[in-house]
Amino acid sequence: MKETSLPIPPPTAPRREPAIAEAPPRPRSARPFTPVPDAPRAPGAAGPQTLREYLEPVMGRFVRSLPRVLPRIAIFLGAIVLINAILHPLEVWRLSPTVASIATFFIFISAAYSSIIPKTVFWTIGFLWVKGVLRHLRRNGTAATLARFTGGAEAARSLLMDSASTRLGTLVGGAGLGVVLGIYLSGGMLGRSTPAIVTLAALVYLLGTEDSAFVTVVRLGAGDLARLVGRQGPTEDAVRTGLAALGAGLILSALPMLVDAGTVGYIVGALAVVAGLAMPLVLPGRAAS
Repeated sequence: MKETSLPIPPPTAPRREPAIAEAPPRPRSARPFTPVPDAPRAPGAAGPQTLREYLEPVMGRFVRSLPRVLPRIAIFLGAIVLINAILHPLEVWRLSPTVASIATFFIFISAAYSSIIPKTVFWTIGFLWVKGVLRHLRRNGTAATLARFTGGAEAARSLLMDSASTRLGTLVGGAGLGVVLGIYLSGGMLGRSTPAIVTLAALVYLLGTEDSAFVTVVRLGAGDLARLVGRQGPTEDAVRTGLAALGAGLILSALPMLVDAGTVGYIVGALAVVAGLAMPLVLPGRAAS
């Protein structure tokens, strides 16, 4: 019996699903995006009103970060001990002139011959402030970091010039405090003025920053003290004016040290501080702080 082969149907093309028409792209508006302003804050939600309200969360974060920060602090303290152990007992006059000049330079920049409190101020600012400057330099570049210093110097000049008629007491008192602080940090000697120079550089850098935690701490602390005597606390501009005057006083402190008259500088600076505190009471319209 002969087998019959069944006809094989021709291959058919695979069934294609109907394409879904895509919506045409929306035309971009030529108008720039305008952010919607935030709703006004309630009076109680305007931020910390006292120094305690500001420091409590900061201290909480610091305590939580201690396990991570402690090794860095240990390295920092070890470097301080090592540098002072090498430089502090060094008798420069026994060395040759070339070695003595190099040793004198390192003694100056490390504040090794300064007393304990100025030395502590120097190393604290050096650790915290220089670290912040280097971080800003790494993230934003040299030009932006230098702009902080130039902007701070210009801000200090503007604050000193513009506030002479409205915050005279702040200018006089701040400058007097700067003179006293500069002489104290230098031990009455220009050769030991590294802590004062570093403090001045930190103030200039700080004034070049629009939002500074240090300015906030000073403003809230001064406000707490002012409320104790029934007065209104200072504004941020007043605090910045006081810091600019403090920097000017640090520069002026070099004058009595040049003529070896540190005691006279202390007296003049203290009198200026007293005068600055009294001016808002005597001339409330012109010397408001």
